[in-house]
Amino acid sequence: IDKARLQQAKVTKDLREQARHAIREFIQELVDHPENQPLLAEYTDKAALAKDLWHEGLITVYRLLFILKLESTDDPARSFSFASTSLWRNTFSPTVALAPIVRRVLDHGAQTGRLLQDGLRGLFRMLSDGLQCTELNVRPMAGALFSPALTPILGRLHWTETAVAKLLNNLLWTLSGRGVTARERVHYGPVDVEDLGRVYEALLELEP
Repeated sequence: IDKARLQQAKVTKDLREQARHAIREFIQELVDHPENQPLLAEYTDKAALAKDLWHEGLITVYRLLFILKLESTDDPARSFSFASTSLWRNTFSPTVALAPIVRRVLDHGAQTGRLLQDGLRGLFRMLSDGLQCTELNVRPMAGALFSPALTPILGRLHWTETAVAKLLNNLLWTLSGRGVTARERVHYGPVDVEDLGRVYEALLELEP
């Protein structure tokens, strides 16, 4: 039991660090992109802008943590009922559909157009508004987590493929102890919902 608790504490600590890197690298890519400069220039209070971007980045990461947990858990009360459908796995799933594209973008410089950014925006929109078709019946999520009103600035900015790839890379893989180039997939099924809450609370305390 003690060994399991230590392992769980390590997973939570590592996830907190990776979530922080995910926010920082995602937002920095957007801030640096020339297409976003005119919009960002509208904000004269740069300190306030930095805080708002950090907070919206945190919301974006927590949306993904929520999805990654609910598509991989074995608890039927805390899982997506549609996670096993082929449409979800081959089109929307971050771990199955989007992960291979992330690796092609980051490892090989693949030009994927808007595949990742439109895929992620579409995923959030589906969970916010719901979707009904032959294979998927997704009811709108209760609560405000996926509401576009929570991320008004990010909603107007251009998301680059590299930005989304870095965001997902930090949440889907961790470096193993065998060396800096060895990656291991993060398994969210065993992670407690309470641990995800602690990750969120720890990130709330940080200043951009």
